[in-house]
Amino acid sequence: MSLAEKRAVLAEQLTPRLARATIERNQGGLKRIFSSARDLGAETPEVLSRKDIWKHLEEKMPKDDLYVRVTKPKTRRPWSAERLASFFLSPIYTGAFSASRRARRGQIIVRDATYWVPLILLTLGTRIEETLLLKRKDVVLRDGLHCFNYNSGADQLGKTESSQRTLAIPQLLLELGFVEWFQSLPENHGIFLFPDAVKRATTRDVTSPFSKHLRRILSNLEIDDFHEDIYAARMTFTSMLNAAGVSEAQRQAIAGHSHGTVLNCHYTAHNVGDLKLAMDKADFRLEIRYSPKHGFPIIHGCSLKKQDALRVEVTLDENSEAETLRIFDSKSRQPLFEYHKGNLLDARDRRDCASELLRKVGNAPLQMPQDTSRVAAIEHFMALGSPG
Repeated sequence: MSLAEKRAVLAEQLTPRLARATIERNQGGLKRIFSSARDLGAETPEVLSRKDIWKHLEEKMPKDDLYVRVTKPKTRRPWSAERLASFFLSPIYTGAFSASRRARRGQIIVRDATYWVPLILLTLGTRIEETLLLKRKDVVLRDGLHCFNYNSGADQLGKTESSQRTLAIPQLLLELGFVEWFQSLPENHGIFLFPDAVKRATTRDVTSPFSKHLRRILSNLEIDDFHEDIYAARMTFTSMLNAAGVSEAQRQAIAGHSHGTVLNCHYTAHNVGDLKLAMDKADFRLEIRYSPKHGFPIIHGCSLKKQDALRVEVTLDENSEAETLRIFDSKSRQPLFEYHKGNLLDARDRRDCASELLRKVGNAPLQMPQDTSRVAAIEHFMALGSPG
């Protein structure tokens, strides 16, 4: 086993440590807590400075080629078509066992924050917090279109001029009956659109409790991914608009980013129709039908997922390149494709093998390893066989 392969194996098996940014954030938080405690008369120890912390860690690092300090840096990426399809066809939207058991199949569909918020994030690309804090009065009619008024209140956290905007409710939400759901809310529902999500929070942070709640459901559904989490829904939407040819100015306005000299609150307010056309270009290929059993439209199908993902396994050589590489489909234990670098005579043979891999894989989605060095080796190998 090569040194690179040993390090890759260790990286997959060792318990991840805190990343540098997290350590520094925790140090700052602890320092503030102790400072407040001292102001109240408590005796507290001095908190190590960041410089002392890193000096201590460097002194403890062994001089060993196999030493790997594993962290889990998050490289968010758009949701894959397979993950999107699995999510849309999950019990959350097609029928769950109960309101508290959304990952188990059943007959109940509860239209609350767990149901609506992910759909809003995926179809408008908004931030989680600003969506969770939407009030009932933030649903307005503008130019004949039902819209959300984002960050319009003085109490909104992190409100900026660019984040204030009016966005039409996307067609997908309209087809799923969002307006009818909103209009049927009882008076005791409260001021928030999604009070169940707001009530989860014990501090001003409403995002973390909801994200943890949704992550547990996705984990039970076996469709959670460290890099493709709910925060990446915003990136997923933006990527779909970019692929559909939506202009950068429109994408920035929808996302709540500053662009040019025109404030989003004015730009979006006078262009809700054009922006709705742009947002609706994010096509999730859903089949929606009215369900007499539930009394509202539900998702019946999603054609994003055309075939199962192929699983990729790879080992690394001393140069962190693919030593062996195998592709498996879900129906067979025998590899669909197999490559052994040691059996090949020259670089041309390796390029021929890479070309064969691309022919066999075609447009099928690939289930990559979690380790980034393995992913890099796979992508490098495929590049050898891809025409310019």
